Amino acid sequence: MSKKSLLFVHDFPPILGGQSTYYFNLAKGFDPADLVICAPIIENSEKVDKKLPFKIIRIDFFRHIPILGKIIAIFYHTIIIHQIIKKENITYLHCGHVLSTGIVGYLLGLKYIVYTHSADILQYQRYSFFKFILKQICNKAYLVISNSQFTKQIVKNLGIPDTKVRVIYPTINVDKFKNPESGSVTKEKYRIPNDRTIILSVNRLIERKGNDTVIKSLPALLREFPNLLYIIVGDGPCHPILEGLVDKLNLANHVKFLNKVPVSELKNLYNISDIFVMLNRKLEKHGDAEGFGIVFLEAGALYKPVIGGNNGGAAEAIEHNINGLLIDSSSITEFTQAVKKILSDKTFAQLLGQNGHDRVVQKFNWTSNVEIIRELFN
Repeated sequence: MSKKSLLFVHDFPPILGGQSTYYFNLAKGFDPADLVICAPIIENSEKVDKKLPFKIIRIDFFRHIPILGKIIAIFYHTIIIHQIIKKENITYLHCGHVLSTGIVGYLLGLKYIVYTHSADILQYQRYSFFKFILKQICNKAYLVISNSQFTKQIVKNLGIPDTKVRVIYPTINVDKFKNPESGSVTKEKYRIPNDRTIILSVNRLIERKGNDTVIKSLPALLREFPNLLYIIVGDGPCHPILEGLVDKLNLANHVKFLNKVPVSELKNLYNISDIFVMLNRKLEKHGDAEGFGIVFLEAGALYKPVIGGNNGGAAEAIEHNINGLLIDSSSITEFTQAVKKILSDKTFAQLLGQNGHDRVVQKFNWTSNVEIIRELFN
């Protein structure tokens, strides 16, 4: 009899973001008959679920309630997950977050696997109580799966044995990035003049992503590349701060915010860009760092050179001078030099883009993880 898994996650389509993509592509490594997914009820989720081969159970994750309510929610989720496990004859519970879902596995006392993406440990381990809980959850888990070697080291720093921690990298479906629409059509749709040189970022607008450094670098870059346009796809708490910075530096004609872009449109925006950028930074005071950076893979799928911060797990998504450049993400000077190096040397830019595409196809296509998943759980 096959061993059936329940994937219990906060982030799953139609939620946008790296973790949602990670779990979606991870799920495709399982035989659909051996997987049940428990994910949040959100707008349009029923439309997504109809197109997927997995059984999906949607529940309320109580995302916007105070701490006391979250504690109550943990016990509610424990009851719900226990019922699903019994009904579906589940062997493995996969917990997509160390604390909020991992604690459910811990309380149920069954064979569970926890997944971590770095920030979900870093932001809590500064507090002795939460660090103790994190360690207990990881120690009791059947496996701890990290999204990079960087994240694996964070888990090991809790005192978790190396033999218990496995790395499963994020992957993408390369086929979904094939055949983008023509650049002229995309530019007309988003009112972008054809003569613009485009730097693109696709990320949630939070401090860790470094969009402010890119904006601050534009005045110097514009002296050499006057047609430069920085397109930011995404939204988040830093949006008004970034807009204020654009106004302060008089860059309204050189920065374009696109808040809500359908997933199906992303490949078209990657396609018209000249460089993809995410200047990820490690925020020690908040316990926050980039665990990997799946957007670097998406840009690579469209043959784009990338620039990222030389911290966190980005160094595993980017090979310096191979598919992109790794820089000190706090340095305006380093970023400016990196952009100039790529834009001034078309042969170098094309080489980075080609290497990025080849690397994604060979190492980070979603099929790369199929055998790993089957080995671990079948």
